[in-house]
Amino acid sequence: MASSSPSDTSRYLSAEYAALKEHIEQLAAAMEQAAKTEGTEVLKALSERARDILSRATPLVDELAKGADKAKFAATEGREHLEDSIRKQPLLAVGIAAAVGFLLASLRRR
Repeated sequence: MASSSPSDTSRYLSAEYAALKEHIEQLAAAMEQAAKTEGTEVLKALSERARDILSRATPLVDELAKGADKAKFAATEGREHLEDSIRKQPLLAVGIAAAVGFLLASLRRR
């Protein structure tokens, strides 16, 4: 299975979130418009609009859930790969950790 990078997954989830947010805003606008008018005709129109938006938002929610699962899987794979690398070359891992610690400490002092 070809795994996508965490940044690709993040961009994908952000796009899906934005689309879902847009659908919710459309529903809110429709409800606001309905509040300005009266009668059973309005309730019918609002109900139809809500069903339409719900039918478009449901697949987006499903895609967000799948994207979250993919991100979780990618994070788990990354962690396992990192743990394997540390087990294979522990001295290199300690050296990298020490170098990163030194670099962060140097940056913090400035």
